[in-house]
Amino acid sequence: MKLLRVGLPGKEKPAIIDNEKNFRDLSKVVSDFNPQNLNFDTIEKINQKNINVSLPMSDKSGETIVENLLRPTKIYVKLILELLKNSDGIKAISNITGGGITENLPRIFPNSNIGARINLSSWKRPSIFSWLQELGNIDEQEILKTLNCGIGMILIANRNSGEEIFEILEKKNEAFYIIGEIIETDSDNSKIIFHRD
Repeated sequence: MKLLRVGLPGKEKPAIIDNEKNFRDLSKVVSDFNPQNLNFDTIEKINQKNINVSLPMSDKSGETIVENLLRPTKIYVKLILELLKNSDGIKAISNITGGGITENLPRIFPNSNIGARINLSSWKRPSIFSWLQELGNIDEQEILKTLNCGIGMILIANRNSGEEIFEILEKKNEAFYIIGEIIETDSDNSKIIFHRD
C-alpha cells in the first residue's frame, strides 16, 4: 500500500495576539497525536522502503501503522472559542501543523526580539513520530521543523491565568502540557530554543 497526502494551499492568517509583551508567560499546549501534514519527502521515504503499513505499530497500541498515519486532523475551533470566551489571559495561539513548532510558533511573535524556550521533556512524543524519525533517518532538528511531534496547538498565556485555562481543558478532557516560556532573543538568533530537562 502506498501513502499519499493531498492538501490544498491556503492563505496564512496571523494568530490572535495583542500588543502586550508578557515575557516569561507560560506556553500551554493541547496535544494532538496525529502526524498531520506529513510532508511529501517523509511519505516518499516510507514508500521507498516498501513498508507494509497494515502491520501493527510496535508500541502495542493495537493500531496499525496506516491507522496512525491517516488519523484525522483534530479541529480546535470550538475549544479555542470557549477558551477565549472564558479567559482573557490568552495572548496568542499557534496551530502546529507542517513546519512543526520550529516554523509555526515564530509566526505569532510581534517582533524579532521575541522567542520561546521549549522543553522537549514536558510531553511524551507519540511513538508514530519516533517511528517516522527512525524510518526516514531524520535528525531531531528536522523532525521538529517537519512534524508537530504530538503538539497540535500552542497557547501563550499569562502565568496568573493558568488555573482557569487548565480547568476548562480538564473539563473538556483535553490532554495539555506546559512546555515552555516566552523569552527575549537577539534578532540574529533562532526564535525557538529547544532543551530537555
